[in-house]
Amino acid sequence: MSIQDQKHVWHSADSRFREKGVSSGDFIDTPLCSEDMLESCGNGSSKATILATIGKDRECSGFIPVVNGRELKGYKEMQAVEVLRLETRQDRAEDKAEMLKYRMEDKAEREAERAASEARYKKERNRTYVAIVLAAVLTFLASYSMYRIESTAKDQASPATPTHESDADAVSP
Repeated sequence: MSIQDQKHVWHSADSRFREKGVSSGDFIDTPLCSEDMLESCGNGSSKATILATIGKDRECSGFIPVVNGRELKGYKEMQAVEVLRLETRQDRAEDKAEMLKYRMEDKAEREAERAASEARYKKERNRTYVAIVLAAVLTFLASYSMYRIESTAKDQASPATPTHESDADAVSP
């Protein structure tokens, strides 16, 4: 919680102000810690209103630690720089996560392409083996058929030799 002096320089509220709502020294008795509190303790607020506002339990998302003698403008600039730094850090983390995701997706795609390529290669290799075996079987069958045709042609082309029985029948009375 901060309070301003007459020159509008912000100082951390001392324990007397926090407990009794009255500042010690030359301060404006209007505390500031967030927009909510500024509205509740506007200029001319009674000590009771200030103490009631100070005494409320709240979570302040805009809390900025105050160093005595610094102007609020400097604190707001520091806060803006800190927010920007945190956003930058978060953006970097998100970018790294996205890059990791893309790398993993790329790796998965490459693995899938490699597996598909390997499957195509194995399928083509098996087809080649089948074609070779089929060609060998057909060549063997063609050769065997040619052998049988030649063998049959030779048997039909050679003259029949007369048998002795037919000669004997012709000579005998």
